[in-house]
Amino acid sequence: PITIEVYDFLPSLDADMRKADLIISHAGAGTVMEGLRLQKKLIVVINTMLMNNHQEELAEAMAERGHLLMVEKPENLDDNQTWVSFNDFEPAMYEGGDDYSFATLLDSHLGFSSDKSD
Repeated sequence: PITIEVYDFLPSLDADMRKADLIISHAGAGTVMEGLRLQKKLIVVINTMLMNNHQEELAEAMAERGHLLMVEKPENLDDNQTWVSFNDFEPAMYEGGDDYSFATLLDSHLGFSSDKSD
């Protein structure tokens, strides 16, 4: 049987995300990154109404890398092709980023040492 939980707001999504086999969500950075960190199958729906459409940029980048499936409109969730694509989808493992990459870039730009052991 399939259990579906829908809600407008929860203080934390952690418990639900951990027990989920599939996460369908908006393409917000926090939700996407948490789903990837938990190595869950993700279908994200972008919100095209946002200024500069940052959700689309993140979702497209992660979809191109094979980490998630992206749909452009909520109506596409009702499209059989979405689910055919999902059935064949095995997400690429997300290994995360380098905790020091931004600091190293900033240090380099400002002329500081790039040695992580300082």
